[in-house]
Amino acid sequence: MVQIRSLIRCMAVIALACVLVGAGCSSDRAVVEYGPENRHAFMAACSDLLADSLMIRDVCDCVFTSVHQAYAVTDLGAIDERLRLDALAEPPEEVVGFVAECFINEAGL
Repeated sequence: MVQIRSLIRCMAVIALACVLVGAGCSSDRAVVEYGPENRHAFMAACSDLLADSLMIRDVCDCVFTSVHQAYAVTDLGAIDERLRLDALAEPPEEVVGFVAECFINEAGL
């Protein structure tokens, strides 16, 4: 159970960080909305198109969609900043819940 919780936490952190990366969060440009580059960056970091199963890619897509529907990009920026500044900080429970729910749904558990 500890390994699963660690995996879910890791994926939640990736979800928050990578949604921002595609829109150039490291640049001076302010990210104000989600675009296709956000989904692409997240999917590239979340799964390996050649090595991962379709289920993992579906989980990643589900997590992106859940985060996209629940958070504005500006909210994610603040959360991402907190996670980068404190290596022990936990992602929001809601995001951890999205990851767990997506695993459960996509794996048919």
